[in-house]
Amino acid sequence: MSNDNKSTKSPENKVKEMKTAANQIDDLKALLEKQIQTFQKKSELIAHRDTFIEKRDQLIGYVKEQGADFNENMDTHQLKLVLADNNRYADAKISISNNLVIREIIGSLIVKINIKIAELEKEIVA
Repeated sequence: MSNDNKSTKSPENKVKEMKTAANQIDDLKALLEKQIQTFQKKSELIAHRDTFIEKRDQLIGYVKEQGADFNENMDTHQLKLVLADNNRYADAKISISNNLVIREIIGSLIVKINIKIAELEKEIVA
């Protein structure tokens, strides 16, 4: 009986079924595209997070290398924090060589990086 039903479908019903199937395929394509975009966005966020973690770890390692007396021995360390643009490194705009100031700047950077990492992790999980 079901075979008879299939063979007796009107052309209008067949067209209707084909349109319904086409709409379902379009819906699935749209859903897949949205999931791909979400995946790409999260991949970018993860890459940014990894970069921040790498930079934070470099800063923490730098502070550890300097030792506990880093702040006290301002004249014994030959440190300099240079702020310059990428094109003219030799023409530094600002140069800081006070160990105490450098340590405070690094500490502030680590805190800000940790905040940014937390924000990115929140976005990644969402």
